Amino acid sequence: MVPMVSPIPFAMWGIDLVGQFLKPPVKYKDAVVAVDYFNKWVEAVPLKGTTEDVIKEFIWKNIINRYGISKRIRRVIGPGTYEVEELSRKPIDHTWHGVYLKEYYV
Repeated sequence: MVPMVSPIPFAMWGIDLVGQFLKPPVKYKDAVVAVDYFNKWVEAVPLKGTTEDVIKEFIWKNIINRYGISKRIRRVIGPGTYEVEELSRKPIDHTWHGVYLKEYYV
């Protein structure tokens, strides 16, 4: 395996969903976690649900608004598999299925 590194801070992020928690505090059942590949900076937010709009809002508020448009986003889609989304000033038109991503953790 070759580790994926980024030569530029905040240019490549890895995004994954964590959950479902057994006894969640305050109705938060899941969490979305993003990790920068250059400096290992972590952005994490608890979620009450995992819809496509919630994930897009997380990317917009916690990544794009704070650090600018990333060149790539790597998302885990199952055990040992992932997809790399190239973001070159285009909208994120990919469907983010929280239900499918959570199958890995159940």
